[in-house]
Amino acid sequence: MTLTEFRRKLVNEPLIRAGHRVSRFGRDERGAIATEAIIILPVLILFYLVSFTFYDAYRKQTLITKAGYTIGDLLSRQLDTMKIADIEGMAEVLEYLTFPAEGEYLRVTEIERVVETDTVGNVTKDAYEVIWSHATAGKPDLTNADVAGLLRRIPNLAPNERITMLETYTPYDPPFHIGLDPYVMESMTVTRQRFAPKLCFEEIVACQPLS
Repeated sequence: MTLTEFRRKLVNEPLIRAGHRVSRFGRDERGAIATEAIIILPVLILFYLVSFTFYDAYRKQTLITKAGYTIGDLLSRQLDTMKIADIEGMAEVLEYLTFPAEGEYLRVTEIERVVETDTVGNVTKDAYEVIWSHATAGKPDLTNADVAGLLRRIPNLAPNERITMLETYTPYDPPFHIGLDPYVMESMTVTRQRFAPKLCFEEIVACQPLS
């Protein structure tokens, strides 16, 4: 065996065999599906968790909104003077309807558009004012300063017309903290009294029940 043949057998042939093996590996498609699944599976799981989180938040917000409509309808039919115990009882109804986390509360507020004129008919005052307000769970009542920030959400009222506003606040903790952090869900329902000109509250002496 010559030196040239020895070099060819020692160097070239292993390189040629290695090249053939690399070529066969490149054409081999066995295991391709498993590899693609490993790559895409985490993305699919993340997409599912995010979709479920936002769906659950939407479902919860819808439930809270419908519960607010139900309690607002109860308030609109009220004829007797409202007592603190009545409002606290409505908070229990809200909890029953929404299965809330700790810290849920509601606030009921009677608002009037107060319009005053002078002797010649000129308007001297035109403002939305809180007649009375009560919040459950020791939360603060609504004030006239707060109403100023809610005017875009309150319908236009006729002069000296009243409305009853119900607000609900429900802490929400998403099942997965992916794309959505814990926050407080809010809903507001505005109604007019169906069978009475106003809704009286026991804490307001000037507000007398219907006879």
